[in-house]
Amino acid sequence: AWDDERFSFSAKKSSFPFHGNLIEIISDPNMDVLKINPSFFKDSISYYRKNSAYDVNVNDFKYQISTKKADTLYVPFDPSTATTLRFLENEIKRPVYIGIKSDINNEDYKSLFDVSEEVYKSLLQESNNQVAESLLLMISGTLEWDFNTETGIEHVNNKNRDLAAGISQVDGSGLSRYNLITSKVLVEVLN
Repeated sequence: AWDDERFSFSAKKSSFPFHGNLIEIISDPNMDVLKINPSFFKDSISYYRKNSAYDVNVNDFKYQISTKKADTLYVPFDPSTATTLRFLENEIKRPVYIGIKSDINNEDYKSLFDVSEEVYKSLLQESNNQVAESLLLMISGTLEWDFNTETGIEHVNNKNRDLAAGISQVDGSGLSRYNLITSKVLVEVLN
């Protein structure tokens, strides 16, 4: 819903999410400053102190966070290509390039395959629909560099043809009322 756009559970999906596409803002009653994570966003967030709270301006929305006790606020940001590239360049201290898949030799680049166990463990311990949606986009991007949810779902179904008959999936989210799964499929996955 439009009214939910400013809340953490409405972080936008993207093909390369970082920090869950959320900005963490922390207040500390012992210090008169806010801590911003990732610090990359520090210069783009303004705030001022009132009596009992800071007024924080992010993404054209105004939030309040306590000055009296430790408090944490999670604010979604727009994960544009430009923002993602600037963030990556800032973190790895090297330029990042956008290219056409057919023009790039994949052997020259590192992948993120070695972190898959950590990602899946995180998803199983705490349901995170934004990460699940982003993984579907990444799957489709790996195939064609076309970040498309339907392509990701089709690829997953093709890889798991035996299970696909008992699954109706329209998106990566566990919240959609249109995603359906039979108990037989759940038992087969667990086995």
